[in-house]
Amino acid sequence: MKWWIGALAITICVTGCGTTQVHQASVKTIQTTLPKSVEVSLSAPTTRLHKVTKLPITQIGVHNLKGQINILYIAPDEVYAINQFRSVWNQLKVKPTVVWTKTESTNAKQLWSKEGYKGDPIPSTHTYFSLSAPPTPDAYHKVGTDAWNDEPGIMPDSDVGYWGKFFN
Repeated sequence: MKWWIGALAITICVTGCGTTQVHQASVKTIQTTLPKSVEVSLSAPTTRLHKVTKLPITQIGVHNLKGQINILYIAPDEVYAINQFRSVWNQLKVKPTVVWTKTESTNAKQLWSKEGYKGDPIPSTHTYFSLSAPPTPDAYHKVGTDAWNDEPGIMPDSDVGYWGKFFN
């Protein structure tokens, strides 16, 4: 009889814990702007820029990203970052390839809708989805045969225009 009560208690705890976790995930607040405390601590764009020889995700389906000049890796729940790129997107001569990370197309569309977008918030001729989870947002500009300028993170509001210079 004692083992039955113990098993019941474990079942109730596991079920209750699972329900609590699901509830907490569904209540997640959408971060539309960068908190001022974070913005103040960001370093200048030029100090973060560095050269790399490898992209975090190079093969998406049958398309080889190494042929692209500009690539942006971003997660669909990074609204504050999406808004920064949206603010310069129309100024770009050639849109970067966008790789939406940690998601599939259907999930990304659902997130965008919850975040208030009617469709892809930063549309590109080349848009891909990957379940891989590299650090994001992260932007790359090709500078050689196998070399890229890598600009990780987001900008302070005063430096958002830098993205236009970086991609053009």
